[in-house]
Amino acid sequence: MFRYFILQALAPDNLVFLAGLLHFMQVPAVLVAPKMLNWQEELSKLLPINQLIFKMIGLGIMIMTLGSGLVVMMASEEVASGGKLGTALCGYLGCVWLFRLVVQLKVYAPLWPGGIFGRLSHYGIVANLSTKIGIYFYVCLLGLMKLYGVSH
Repeated sequence: MFRYFILQALAPDNLVFLAGLLHFMQVPAVLVAPKMLNWQEELSKLLPINQLIFKMIGLGIMIMTLGSGLVVMMASEEVASGGKLGTALCGYLGCVWLFRLVVQLKVYAPLWPGGIFGRLSHYGIVANLSTKIGIYFYVCLLGLMKLYGVSH
């Protein structure tokens, strides 16, 4: 029984669904970040056009993040089936989240707010990103193996 549960949980379509769900875990961070990083005061130093550009870039990032999460959740079986589109999408999302992880670890970490909440948020982001990267690259690899006739 337990083995069956584990095998089902680790099925590629369930993993892809989980990865898509993890996209939505960034919503609380987006709600907390403005206060934690003092955005209101910092943005007030910018010209109105630059404030608007910053906000629109952030909104665009959230639309892409939530939209791609919704796509992979709603079509997890197709995404994980080993077809060209699903394999390419998983490879793309793996690369996107790998870039974001590198930024988190190399660019943001030295400047990240301290304290227990700051550290927990940093490690939570790293765990979220690492999980998505692992899932997307794993499913991409499975798809490549299927597409090119490599047995596993």
